[in-house]
Amino acid sequence: MSMAVSPSVNEKRKYSMKDQSNQIVDTWRALFLNFFIIFCIALTVFMIFTTLQWFVEHTFLYVLTYFHDEVPHHVHSEQVAKSSGPIALFISLMLGAIFRTLLTRNENWRDARGDGASDALKYFYSTYYVSRKEDVISKRYQRPTFSAALRRAIVTYLTIGCGGSGGLEGPAIPVGEAMGAGWSKIFNVQWAPDLRLFQMAGISAGICALLDMPFMAALFAAEIVYSDKMIYRSLHFSLFSSFIVYFF
Repeated sequence: MSMAVSPSVNEKRKYSMKDQSNQIVDTWRALFLNFFIIFCIALTVFMIFTTLQWFVEHTFLYVLTYFHDEVPHHVHSEQVAKSSGPIALFISLMLGAIFRTLLTRNENWRDARGDGASDALKYFYSTYYVSRKEDVISKRYQRPTFSAALRRAIVTYLTIGCGGSGGLEGPAIPVGEAMGAGWSKIFNVQWAPDLRLFQMAGISAGICALLDMPFMAALFAAEIVYSDKMIYRSLHFSLFSSFIVYFF
């Protein structure tokens, strides 16, 4: 399966120039529904990343105790503890790599391979293509949403929690996008500007859940999809999503 290529800055600008969301005037009913959907997105994204962060920290810190000056309570000798540090780290890395490889070799787990950000942006930009023969929104809904987010979280844990390199901010993009699309599917959102709005809100919620900086999270989501042009309608809802996560 070929990996998606992340769009260039010029491509992002092209999509931002094509976007006409700033001219949309939402009714009160539409605003209420959008806020409710974003609340659901923010809450579930917050739960995923809070849980993921807890497991990553506690698993890896357990391995790092072998490198501390203090002897772990389950080790009877300081000399054994210090000599066991590299061995414990090596075993942890190998187990994580083995389980991760076994999972991603499965066809249903292929979407958890790689960074995931390129695929998430591909799904986001696909809604700008208008074709009479193809419903791009239904095509996105045919792809995994909630299950893809959970698979991505599990693979991220097996990578970072077991001592591998990387961070949690990268997976926030595909997980947030997938959760946004998932809740859009549940509420049968059939309008491309609203789908993009919820995808951006999911990304913003994921970043804020990790960094506790709502303004930066919303701006990051806007920049990652549109580069240096702001789509203020989406930015406002992304801010709302970030503040929900921030105050939880």
